[in-house]
Amino acid sequence: MLLLVDSVGPYQGIPTGSSRCDSCGSVRMADATRCARRVWSRAGSPACSVRFLSRSTSRSLTVPGFRVIDVHSVACDACGMLQIIGGEYRRRRLKTPADAEDTRPYSARARETVFNLLRGWFDGGRVLDLFAGVGTMGLEAVSRGAEEVVMVEQNRGILRLLNENIEMLGCRDRARAVQGDALSPQILSAAPRATEIVLIDPPYAMMLDEDSRDRITAQANRCRTIMADSGFLVLRSPIEPKESDVWAKLADFDGPEVHRTGRDMWVLLYAPANPPADSVD
Repeated sequence: MLLLVDSVGPYQGIPTGSSRCDSCGSVRMADATRCARRVWSRAGSPACSVRFLSRSTSRSLTVPGFRVIDVHSVACDACGMLQIIGGEYRRRRLKTPADAEDTRPYSARARETVFNLLRGWFDGGRVLDLFAGVGTMGLEAVSRGAEEVVMVEQNRGILRLLNENIEMLGCRDRARAVQGDALSPQILSAAPRATEIVLIDPPYAMMLDEDSRDRITAQANRCRTIMADSGFLVLRSPIEPKESDVWAKLADFDGPEVHRTGRDMWVLLYAPANPPADSVD
């Protein structure tokens, strides 16, 4: 994908061919889109058109003070699209709400980190995706070979988009969207049998609030009851866990193994304890 950016200002010094977008954890897409909107209005075209220029078109396009860079982008603020980055549905676009902050999806870099760390676990696996949004992680898991993925989303508008994305990909036989509170004990009854991967991606505000964070960790511990003896629970957090942080220790899991995936983003990996702590004599 190609994008026009200002050759001065925030983009000065970024070499042609660089991957620079919010999905890659660098230049914010909102800034890039505003830049594209300014430039493209001069050419009389819709703002999002600039995001899908062909390479041949870009070579013949000249706008004083601007240049074209190749962006490894999977998100577009102007047209509200997100892309799957690997597997069967690679490069297929997902529908997203106009305000990306409604779902705050995993960046491409963070997704790639998780799927590389758990390489092989999604192939034929069973996945529960809590706080699923439009399916950024759940549908990525389907694309990478998961046999059954249950995605929980409470917001009706986001759930509608999630169902539309499932239909668009034609993976209804492997993916199911469930409306409900991701932190409700009852919602776990919808999980696949012997779930191998649990994805928990709560809103940042919940992780920053101590009471909400306690609810999240309580639900994470309950997830052990629906999980296979081998697998992983993945928790995304805007807080770097410290050794003394009680919230980061899950009684029924070993870990966490902590991976930083952005300036204010950490992915915490947990493995089920065998047997669960509450079953030890």
